[in-house]
Formats: sequence, C-alpha cells, structure tokens
Amino acid sequence: MRRMATAKRIPDTISRILTPGGQKELRDRQARDLAERQAASTILGPSEVAGDYDARRMLMTTLGGQLRPLTVDDLRQLAANARRAGKRFKGGITAKDVIELSLREDRERASREIKVALPVRAKGETVLFTTNAGPDSDVQRHHVTVAFDGFGAAVASPSPVAKLARSVLAGPLKFDCDCGRHRFWYRYIATIGRFNAGRDEPGFPKIRNPNLRGVACKHVLRTMERISKADAGIALFVQRAIAQAREDLSRGRAVTASKADLREAAQRQIGATQRSTGRVLTAAEKAKRAAVRKATAAVKPDAKAARSVAAVERHARTLAGLGLITQGQLTAMLNAVGRGA
Repeated sequence: MRRMATAKRIPDTISRILTPGGQKELRDRQARDLAERQAASTILGPSEVAGDYDARRMLMTTLGGQLRPLTVDDLRQLAANARRAGKRFKGGITAKDVIELSLREDRERASREIKVALPVRAKGETVLFTTNAGPDSDVQRHHVTVAFDGFGAAVASPSPVAKLARSVLAGPLKFDCDCGRHRFWYRYIATIGRFNAGRDEPGFPKIRNPNLRGVACKHVLRTMERISKADAGIALFVQRAIAQAREDLSRGRAVTASKADLREAAQRQIGATQRSTGRVLTAAEKAKRAAVRKATAAVKPDAKAARSVAAVERHARTLAGLGLITQGQLTAMLNAVGRGA
C-alpha cells in the first residue's frame, strides 16, 4: 500500500524514465554516436592541434567568441588550452571535484531541471545511472556511466561493506554521459584528464568549447551531487555490488535495481531536491528579490496604485531595468496610466 502511495506522488516525467529498456537504449545511442563521429569530416585531431594543419580545410572555431575560420595562431592557443587542461588532472576525479570544477550555468541547470539520478545497474566498478532529461529535450531520460576507481580495493578489504561503500563514493571516479553536451563539450576534457568512462575523444571541441571550460553536463552534475552526499540508495547499491563481487570473482554478474527500489529512491531524491531549494541567498540576490517584490506590488491594479500614477511609472521602469518586462510591455503600462511619450 505504501509503495502505491509513493508511486502516485512521483511526477509522470520521472515515472516514464523508470520504464525498461535502458541498457538497449544506451547501446543504441552509443552506436549512433560512434557512427556519427567516424563519419565526421571537420574534426580537429591531435596532430593538427600540434601544427600539422592544412589551412585549405577551412575548419571553423569560436575561439574569441565568434564563429570564424581557424588560423595558425588559433592552433597555438588551442594547444596551450589543452596543455593547461591536461595538467589540472592526474587521472580520476572525485564527485566533489566535478561539481567544483563545473560551469555555473551547468550547475544551475542541474539544480533546476534534473530531479533524480538513479542507480539502475552495477557490474564490477561500473554503475549505470538514469536521470530525467531537461524540459526542452527530445528524449525522456539520459544515462550516466560512473566507474569507481576504489571498487577493487573495497572488494579485497576486510572492512564492513557499509564503510567501504562510503569510501568508494568519496574516492576518484570516471564518468560518461550519452547527452550532446557531454559529447560535444566535455568528452575531450574527460579524455585528456583521464577521467573518461566512455569512448575516448581525441577531437578538439574547437567550436563548442575551445577554451576547455567546465567538466560536466547537468545530468552528470545531478549524479555527482547524489554521489558526493552518499545518497542512501546509491550507497546501498554499491554495498550490494561489493558483496556480489566478493562472491563472483569474475564480476560477470550484474546487480540490478527493482522498479520498486527505483521508485522509492526517486521519491527520496525528489524530496531532497525540493528541500535544497531553500538555500541561503546572497546579498545581491536578496536585494534583487526585494526590488522585484516592491515593483510588482506597486503595479497591481488596486486602489492605492491607481491613486499614484507616478509610483506606477517609477516601479514599471524598475521592472524594465531588471529585465523582467520588455520595452514593449513598459510602453503599454505607461500608456495605460497616461505616462506614455
């Protein structure tokens, strides 16, 4: 009975990602990704970044902020960017580091759009997570692959599996995601940083991410957020994987989550995500929210606002200054109270 009630509280968008077929879906996407990559003719390879580039190819780049033809000077800058990025990583990266090294825009998207990261299958050190897709995506879900570097040592350790699971989650890992953001922005960085859990990508992201900024998409970031907090469901899943690997030395058997377990984990994560929205605001955010509240209240069609045309004009202009209404909306508001030009 409790599980039925829990299922009803899960949004339909989350329920749909729990449908079977995730592994086949991932294999199909990986095969399509590889085929598209092999057919691509505008990839900038390692030897070309090093200087062996035929300018007649007329490859394009956004280095400097504008789409334009690639030059010899650009190659020097791209090579320098690659060297700097390579020095930042020693092979493997922790979940906490992934979050800290990511772009703010990706963190905000993860917080706003990705509600769950559910462990659905583990085979040896590799755990497959499923997340919901963003609101503008043409798919229902994405698949994040995480390989935990400390898993083998945990299997051989005599310590309790609960303690070992926490250690594995806190340790270095590698990851991959089947989304376009990871494919075109971050897989190259994961490859040169040696924390890539998917196919290697030697092609430089000369258009999407020529400055090599950030490390992870929003799907990976939600997954890393749950791993870094040692989410109870994920920790228990890793415990099961460690226990099974001790019995099956070939690591040929996989640990899979039941649909009931996934629903329970989804409900728990949704609750945690909703509670996390009550974070402490910065002074600038508080000031902006106060200005918005004041301006919005002043333009409500109540008796007090109607008696104060000047206040309506002042606060309407404040809304426009904050970017909350367009110039056309501002003009319409001013015309409505006789303050138009």
